[in-house]
Amino acid sequence: LSLAFTLLVEKKPDRKGPMIQGIYRSNFVIIGLPIAESLMGEKQLGTVAVLIAIVVPVFNILAVITLEVFNGRKVKVGQLVRDILKNPLILASAAGILALLVKLRLPTFALTMLQEMSDATTPLLLFLLGAFFQFDGIKKYLGDLVKVCVGRLVAIPAIFLTIAALLGFRGVDFVALIGVFGSATAIASFTMTQQMGGDAEFAGDIVVMTSALCSVTLFGWSFLFKSLGMF
Repeated sequence: LSLAFTLLVEKKPDRKGPMIQGIYRSNFVIIGLPIAESLMGEKQLGTVAVLIAIVVPVFNILAVITLEVFNGRKVKVGQLVRDILKNPLILASAAGILALLVKLRLPTFALTMLQEMSDATTPLLLFLLGAFFQFDGIKKYLGDLVKVCVGRLVAIPAIFLTIAALLGFRGVDFVALIGVFGSATAIASFTMTQQMGGDAEFAGDIVVMTSALCSVTLFGWSFLFKSLGMF
């Protein structure tokens, strides 16, 4: 849907990749997980953990393909496959799944260190993104930012959360889907756009604006569907 919409409304080639991933690629791990925990409690996060193992690799594979196709260069299948296999988030997801399969247990000190590093990543990324952000960019990209924000925070959750409700998802399963479909654009979309080509400033502005606005829209979606008895 984000691909079709972008091809219809966006004429500038270097903005197509950031717009496509800006609409479909949510910040599920950073925003969706805490939302699920606050709404349902820490003991019911099994569904969310399973979804993370699926959603994060899929989002990143699609992001690599999208940015490679729309970076203005001829697409090379071999290079595309290498970019997918070298993506840090895909490698990390694969390593995590492998660790679970072999039942690897880290020492407590190592687990504590990794947890503290994990807790620092999001504030650090937002800090760096804030340093990169320029208010002039809002005026420059205003029309496209409105389209992405409406798509990411309103249209996508309206469509897919309604479908989920009609399909019978309830409880923590439904809350997990609020995180997938209702959260802001992933912070990593900015760094990937920088690395692979495309309008990085536009990608950064998308992250900033959707992150700022999703505090309102996520509350709205959570309140709406809770009042409808979805969880």
